[in-house]
Amino acid sequence: MIVTEFSQIQKGYNIKVLEAIILDFNGVVISDEEYHRESWRRFVKELGIELTEKELQKNVFGKRESEIFPFLLNREVSEVEVENLSAKRNKIVYELEGKLLPVPGVEEFIRKVKREKIPLGLATNSRRSYLNHVLNEFQIEDAFDVIVTAEDVTIGKPDPQIYLKTAKLLHSNPKNCLVFEDSLHGIEAAKNTEMKVIALTTTIKDKNLLIQADRVIHNFYEVSLEECKEFFK
Repeated sequence: MIVTEFSQIQKGYNIKVLEAIILDFNGVVISDEEYHRESWRRFVKELGIELTEKELQKNVFGKRESEIFPFLLNREVSEVEVENLSAKRNKIVYELEGKLLPVPGVEEFIRKVKREKIPLGLATNSRRSYLNHVLNEFQIEDAFDVIVTAEDVTIGKPDPQIYLKTAKLLHSNPKNCLVFEDSLHGIEAAKNTEMKVIALTTTIKDKNLLIQADRVIHNFYEVSLEECKEFFK
């Protein structure tokens, strides 16, 4: 349905201009991705399940909990059970965390985006309870014009639904949106909408694995808004 709507919008719409910027959350706004990965490793062991790092990468890391839990338990999982399991898994995250830190340069970058009045969205596979916990800690929840979480879509990344929905809520053509991502699933999701993608090496250090992105950076100090706009000229 969403794809059909955007196909109609894009018909005859060929103006190239940066209309909106969309940020992933874990590993893009906040440097917490390794906490989450380690929490999943420990959580899986607590369940008595043996998974290789490759299996975790393919079936767990970067996916929505409503997809992960049925995979791990090999059965359907109710929304109530997802909430309970999520709380247990997040408890491990909170125990692992030192002081959460923003990705270098992201706060300054967000302020520049807001000064130029470019619509800013947040699209994350995280659940809203965890997201609110962190956004409140950093007092940046009001920085985003639109926030779309795991509960707001039916299929998680690498499916493009979350990015299509975010673009729609931002009243922007997906082709004129720029996404910042750190995961392979996320990059694939954004590219499937024909969005431009800048990848951060906060989670995946090997640049060669991020070749699907239009550009690769280590942090937000390495990119300016002018460079972001250049993608659409």
